[in-house]
Amino acid sequence: MKTILAGIIAALAVVSCTKSTSDSNAPVAEEGRFVGYLVWGHEVRSFNNCDGDREGWAINDAGDELKEIYESLTSEPYQEMFVEVRGNWQQAPAEGFGANYPEAMRITELIRAEGEGFGCDLELDGVLYVASGNEPFWRLHVRPDGLSMWSMDSPGETDFATGDVRMEDGRVTIDVDKADAGIRIVLEKRRCIDSMSGARYSFAATVDAGGRTFHGCALEGT
Repeated sequence: MKTILAGIIAALAVVSCTKSTSDSNAPVAEEGRFVGYLVWGHEVRSFNNCDGDREGWAINDAGDELKEIYESLTSEPYQEMFVEVRGNWQQAPAEGFGANYPEAMRITELIRAEGEGFGCDLELDGVLYVASGNEPFWRLHVRPDGLSMWSMDSPGETDFATGDVRMEDGRVTIDVDKADAGIRIVLEKRRCIDSMSGARYSFAATVDAGGRTFHGCALEGT
């Protein structure tokens, strides 16, 4: 009987050890772009996706900027801030506050952060770039089949054909010739701050159109 019990205990120990080893080496999801709400504090550091069906402990591999921007765009502890990030879902920490979550989001890059703005409602599917600015407010959509620009002081939206796109050293330049007017767009890959809301974006935008120059920020589509 003692021999049988010893055998059962040994078998259970092997199963337990195998499970522990398997959990600790759980596969990490491929890195991608995710949108949702970030809360950053001592006891709560969470990322909740826009659909509200997935929440995880936030692990910051994006540098000090993430925490600094969170503190700048929020006004009270544990307040939600919209973010678009690059990262991956993975197993939650085994210890500490993170162990209370079903999984974790490891953030490797902050793409966009907004205290106020379009947030989850901004549609980026099928768009190469979206740019906007203030004074006057203007917005530009760059699509594979053409461009469209609108501003508060212009009568309606202006459409342009597909332009010549050049990419070099973190800069995107788009030139379009039109019979009556052309447009030139320069997007520089660097942190850009919206002059009205303080939101952070990943490109600074300069647009020359209709004899005027517009300045603002931009995002890359998905």
